[in-house]
Amino acid sequence: MQLPFTTTQFVAVFARYNAAIGIVPLIAYALAAASVFLAVKPRGWSHRFTGLSLAGMWAFTGVAYHLMSFSAINPAARLFGVMFVAQAALFAITSLRGRLRFAFNMREFRSRMGLVMVAFSAIVYPLIGTVAGHGYPNGPVFGVTPCPLVIFTFGMLLLSDRSLPKYLVAIPMAWALIGATAAISLGIREDIGLLVTGTIATIALLSRKSERAVLAGKPFELATQDEDALAPAAPTLR
Repeated sequence: MQLPFTTTQFVAVFARYNAAIGIVPLIAYALAAASVFLAVKPRGWSHRFTGLSLAGMWAFTGVAYHLMSFSAINPAARLFGVMFVAQAALFAITSLRGRLRFAFNMREFRSRMGLVMVAFSAIVYPLIGTVAGHGYPNGPVFGVTPCPLVIFTFGMLLLSDRSLPKYLVAIPMAWALIGATAAISLGIREDIGLLVTGTIATIALLSRKSERAVLAGKPFELATQDEDALAPAAPTLR
C-alpha cells in the first residue's frame, strides 16, 4: 500500500500533536479507568457516563488529531475525522437514549476478553511503542489517537450487555482495517493488534443474539411450558 507520507513525517505529526494537547491523555486515562470501574460496579447513571466518555474521546480524536494534525500530511484524514466525529455522535445519541449499557460478568468470555483489550490499549500498546523506538511523545497516545482508542472501544463494547446496537461496531471495524493496513506499511508493530482485537470483538459482538431477540422469540414457548408444568393433572376416570 502506497502512502502519501513517510514514517518520519508520520512520527513528526505525533510529536507535534502530543506537545500541543498537553495533559489531555491523562484525562483520557482517568475517564477510561472510571468507565471500567463503573462497568464492574454499575450505577444508574454510569452507562451514560461511559457512553459519553467514549463519545468525547472519539470527537476529540476526530477533530484534534485527524482534522487539525494528520490532515497536514494525509488528505484522507479529513474523511477519517468525519468518521470519528460521526462515531462520537452515535455514542452520544445511543447513550442518552439509554440504549447502551455496560456490565462486566466474570463468567462470560466476552467480558474477560474486553478487559484484556482495555489493558492492551492502555498499558501494553504504549510499552510496545516504547520498545520499538517510537514511544511518547513520538507515537500514538491512549485515548486521543485513533488506534489505541479503537482497541479500547472494542474492549468496552465487549463489556456492554446483549442489547448493544450493532451499528456501533461499523466505524471501529472500518478503522481497524485501515489502521492495520497502514501499520504494515509504516512498521508500527503495535497497530497489528488493532486488526486482531477488531476481528475478535466484531465476531463476538455480531454473532451473539441480542437480549430483545431472545425475549421476543421465547416467552410464549416458555410460558406454555410453565403453564403445563404448573397445571393440576386432569382427573382420570376409573
